[in-house]
Amino acid sequence: MSFVGKVLIFVQVVLSICFMAFAGAVFATHSNWKAKFEQAQTSVQQAQGELNTARQQLETVRDEAARQVKAAEDRANEAEQRNVTLLAQVDQERRKNNRLEQELATQTGIARTKSDEAAFRQQEAEQQRVLNKSLHASLDESTTQLRTIQDELFSQQLAHEQLQARYNELLEEKAFLQNVVKLNNLETDPQAVAAMQEPAPPVEGLVEEVQRDKTNRTKYVQISIGSDDGLLVNHELDVFRIGPQSGNGRSQYLGKIRIIDVSPDQAVGLVIKSAKNGIIGVGDNVTTQL
Repeated sequence: MSFVGKVLIFVQVVLSICFMAFAGAVFATHSNWKAKFEQAQTSVQQAQGELNTARQQLETVRDEAARQVKAAEDRANEAEQRNVTLLAQVDQERRKNNRLEQELATQTGIARTKSDEAAFRQQEAEQQRVLNKSLHASLDESTTQLRTIQDELFSQQLAHEQLQARYNELLEEKAFLQNVVKLNNLETDPQAVAAMQEPAPPVEGLVEEVQRDKTNRTKYVQISIGSDDGLLVNHELDVFRIGPQSGNGRSQYLGKIRIIDVSPDQAVGLVIKSAKNGIIGVGDNVTTQL
């Protein structure tokens, strides 16, 4: 064997070793990517579950607060109406008391006048004293009723003040919950909330247009499916490339997009995750079934 043949054999052995090392590195990178993807997917699912739970708790607290506010308002209105009735009764009893006092004064004057009359007027005077006694009893009863009504009115005023204080507490709690929603940037759009609570339907489509950022990475994509296919804002889809388009005859994962705008036949997605080994382009596939 010539010297050139030996050199060629040596070069072939070195190239074989390099190729084996390269293949091992590619396999290790692929395995690490898959594990990280599965871990990230699990974290996203856990976070989604916690978000759903927090939203349900928020709705429950909000409904309970609204119910308590409504009940407090009803009780306050009822107490206010009762206060009006009690005030009317107090005014009526006061007028009655004034009338009885006037009658008492009149009858007392009559009794004093009749007491100076002759003996034959004694019987009439006795009858007048009985009448005066009855009027005193009626006056005492009216006074007692007036005090009872005043006490009840005072109790109702205290209850009204307590209800008003509870109503103010509920308003403060409602304002606090609204601040919590605002500070945590929680979604309030019903359609967006529905997309968070309901998984995306099984759909497949194609990338029709892309918009890149300053680093030439894809930032926005327009896809061939929309609301007629069941997509909503905040639904997430995976992007991949299959067949000859990938360059190696195998499917290639390119990243994940989140829908930010939907029409009946099309949708626009924001790229929220990009693969390091590829850039999303026109003709790539999108799906919710990976």
